[in-house]
Amino acid sequence: MRRSPTYDIFLEEVESEKKDQWMREGLQQGLQEGMRKFLLDTLIIRFEQVSEKITETINNITDAEVLNTLHQQAVKCISLREFEEKMKITLGE
Repeated sequence: MRRSPTYDIFLEEVESEKKDQWMREGLQQGLQEGMRKFLLDTLIIRFEQVSEKITETINNITDAEVLNTLHQQAVKCISLREFEEKMKITLGE
């Protein structure tokens, strides 16, 4: 059975939209990964050691705005303990 040119154009548009969506999702995931690394690096530079619990919590965050807020707190906090408390508040724990 032969397909119509309109059907082929429709298929191309659907495939293009899927590719665009995959690219956006990939870029978002890459951005989040970079933000998590930047946050953890900041904590290590400031406080030398970061617990596995903090690292795991940060690695599970997928909201870029939350990661940005935590990074700001990491820069401002005087101690790792203070950062942990701010992190709990930010995450609603």
